[in-house]
Amino acid sequence: MSRRTTLRFSSSRIILAPRFPWRAAQRSTSSQTGVESALALAREAADDRSVAIAGGAATVNQYLAARLIDELRLHVAPVLLGAGKRLFEGVGDLHLELLDTSGTELVAHLTYRIVP
Repeated sequence: MSRRTTLRFSSSRIILAPRFPWRAAQRSTSSQTGVESALALAREAADDRSVAIAGGAATVNQYLAARLIDELRLHVAPVLLGAGKRLFEGVGDLHLELLDTSGTELVAHLTYRIVP
């Protein structure tokens, strides 16, 4: 994981980062370096509420490969940003069920359920 990812719940944050992010940690509840530990902490802090994972392809792929995501929301815009990372690379056999679509001519919003 090359960038930090924020798991949000309520008004607090848990930062998932490859090393301790001092400035981010000052604004967060806790800093974690593993997807499982970060998600466990976020779930505990969220009580019975949902936990959202905000991050790029590298982070999402880690959570998908670990089978820790049950719903995936993609926001697709026709903009190329360098070489980028491939979404779904290295996640194994994955089945998605399309739940919802919406958007404009500038962006498509897609919601999928991860089929166990």
